[in-house]
Amino acid sequence: MLRRVFWPLANRVSFAAVCVLGLLYIGFQANVIRSYPTYISGSNALSWDIYGYYMYLPATVIYNDAGIENSQWKDSLDRKYQTDRPKYQFYNTEKNRQVNVYPVGQSIAMFPFFMAGHAAAILTGAPADGFSPPYQYAAILSGLFYSILGLFLLRRILLRWFGDRMAALLLLLVSIGTNQFYYACFDTTMPHNYLFAGNVLLLLLTIKWHENPSVKLALFIGAVIGWVTITRPSELVLVLIPLFWGIGNWQDLKDKIKLIWQRKTDVMVLGIAVVAVGFIQLAYWKYTSGKWTTYHHSEGFDFLHPFTLKFLFSFKKGWFVYTPLMAIATLGFVALWKAHRKLFLPLFSFFIINLWVVSSWECWWYATSWSQRPMVQSVGIMAIPLGFLLVAVAKRVVWKSIFYAATGFTFLLSIFQMWQSRAYIISGDRMTADYYLAIFGRTAVPPGAEELLEIDRWNAAPLDEVLHKYNKTTLLDEGFEQPVKFDSKFICDTLGSGGSKKSMLLNSENKYAIHILRRYRQLTARDHVRVRISADVFGLEKSAAVLLNFDNLMLGRQHYGYSGQNFDSTAVKYGQWNRIHADYITPVILHSRDTLSAGIWNNGGTSMLIDNIKVEVYEPK
Repeated sequence: MLRRVFWPLANRVSFAAVCVLGLLYIGFQANVIRSYPTYISGSNALSWDIYGYYMYLPATVIYNDAGIENSQWKDSLDRKYQTDRPKYQFYNTEKNRQVNVYPVGQSIAMFPFFMAGHAAAILTGAPADGFSPPYQYAAILSGLFYSILGLFLLRRILLRWFGDRMAALLLLLVSIGTNQFYYACFDTTMPHNYLFAGNVLLLLLTIKWHENPSVKLALFIGAVIGWVTITRPSELVLVLIPLFWGIGNWQDLKDKIKLIWQRKTDVMVLGIAVVAVGFIQLAYWKYTSGKWTTYHHSEGFDFLHPFTLKFLFSFKKGWFVYTPLMAIATLGFVALWKAHRKLFLPLFSFFIINLWVVSSWECWWYATSWSQRPMVQSVGIMAIPLGFLLVAVAKRVVWKSIFYAATGFTFLLSIFQMWQSRAYIISGDRMTADYYLAIFGRTAVPPGAEELLEIDRWNAAPLDEVLHKYNKTTLLDEGFEQPVKFDSKFICDTLGSGGSKKSMLLNSENKYAIHILRRYRQLTARDHVRVRISADVFGLEKSAAVLLNFDNLMLGRQHYGYSGQNFDSTAVKYGQWNRIHADYITPVILHSRDTLSAGIWNNGGTSMLIDNIKVEVYEPK
């Protein structure tokens, strides 16, 4: 009996493929831990976004404080395990609680492993604080478990339409030749690994329910849909798979409606399960914020203006550029349409709607990451059209050679580019077409090629050091000599800077000196501009605190890229003119129609004079 479980008599090749892939995942992750001595002690497995996804567990189980009303324990953990990392995962509410920006679903999947880590910490004498090494290892094991589970489930699905060897080939292709391999091996605790298993499980349950409908299977389908939704809400589009399953023509549609009516109890149970699991998230929001729904992410969706072409084809982060095998898999929908109409509608509708949703995210390149990470969880589904394509071309000698060669090339290219990413040859968020071509096929960055990358907005050289690389345009040069644009009662005509007699008075009644708005496409067609706001300021109140802000941001569907530089009494000294300036680099521009906003704001309301205001834009040559 055990032999049949661990080494089945039938379909051994595909089973062996899953085992090999699982060992690869474990081996590469072990090498990551071994290669970086501070990987565990530095809490790398539970940092950045994962910190938010995971924090539900220690907050609830260890500290009995799901709303983090007593922030002392969290602050202590941050100082110990999250040093120098930005804190963006929580925000304060009027109920004096902190709301987690990230949803709860991944913590639910990690719970058994967390409890094992908690027990290990207690038994070994390690700090039972939720982040010490036993918890780190438990989190890593959870990611590996769900990644490997997804492979086993995917194998069962592929064997329904393909032979043992083809199923093995497809498993190897989509699990090594896509970014799923990268996340399973190197970013193991990211939610995409858990959702990879969830996507495949939902597909398998859908198949089984349509073969033999039951309330139990409907309950499981609803629970999975609810769970993936409270892990990443965009995963709700998976509901299209069971909804459209088995529909290939009008008669199939009529039969599906009839089946749903006959099994209406199953459908009701499915819906109740979705709501019941989803209620976990709603209850958390209600408890922490007082509202049933809340949203405080720094980005959002722009469904009317998706970034689909950039998402797929850009050298910055195009899915088809860095996971080119999936371009071939997408062509497989043509073969799927011809060979199996009842599979085409559910899988293709999911693919299209999911692509539209994830490419509508305003940070469409998904920060510093490899390829398009929100597509990782759907590569298992994409194995099906890829398989039908390979089967179809196998019947044609010429096309077989072409497609198999293309598949082999994209497979190897994906692996090589993953290596380039791990070797820091490919940048996680600054790629350009010129740089990509400069490093294509190379094992080291050629001299001078780094100049072809997008500007490093976090570590850019000061503007004064790189002026020779820019062309300057002056948007505003205001000395208040012609005050017709301003309220005369705020124009001082007795004291100006540099020997002039006029300036503007800023105080609690007149807080805004200037506000400039320009469409980005009016400024440049390049990927960024640098902005300098400068002014002469004269402090009028000797003992009053100064709070003067030079503000810049981009205005689109949402405001983004805000930067406010503050000046206090050390910069705006009493009784004398002070020349001050603030520099700004525009963020990654979402739409060329978005507007640059630049302004000066006397936030503190302290009385001062301001003169010779300049707003200068520096465009890359």
